Amino acid sequence: MRILIIEDDDQTAEVVSKGFEQAGFQTFRCADGLSGLEAAKSEPFDAA
Repeated sequence: MRILIIEDDDQTAEVVSKGFEQAGFQTFRCADGLSGLEAAKSEPFDAA
């Protein structure tokens, strides 16, 4: 499962990303809503 994480705080994004990765998910991180929207438009994600 591919998960898009949109979070402006780098530490929070890292913790969330690691948690999902340890559970077997593939994660992608964006630091703001605009880049998250662009990523969601260009690639398929199962959750954001």
